Amino acid sequence: MTRLSIIALKVGLLNFAIGWTMGAWLLAAKGAPYIHPGFDLLHGHVSMMTLGAMAQIVFAVAYWILPRDGRERPRPGFAAASLVVLNLAAWVGVMVHWTLYSIVLALISALLFLIHAWPRIRPFGAVIPKKKSGNGRLV
Repeated sequence: MTRLSIIALKVGLLNFAIGWTMGAWLLAAKGAPYIHPGFDLLHGHVSMMTLGAMAQIVFAVAYWILPRDGRERPRPGFAAASLVVLNLAAWVGVMVHWTLYSIVLALISALLFLIHAWPRIRPFGAVIPKKKSGNGRLV
């Protein structure tokens, strides 16, 4: 597994733990009304679980499993930028009135990942063309 996929999985699991803790606090506050979190945790819980955990784990697996022509993955900078923007979207989503900004950042992250992955997406069963060397022979 690539380094970026491992980082995305670790951060996704960390965000999952944070989102789970927020959800546990919300559940405890429902059962015992005297336990009030003091601020709205529902937005943060939803943002951490969807963008912070699930989307990042999907990102990590997609980055790792999509086919590639050679040994290197094309445009890894776009994938890294996508991961950073996705984390930013998850953390901005914790703020109650910043949901729209979080959605815009998530869309930007998806666009960056699409730019990275577009050369790697092929129809099912498609053959990867062999590259020619300088003397005209297939490599």
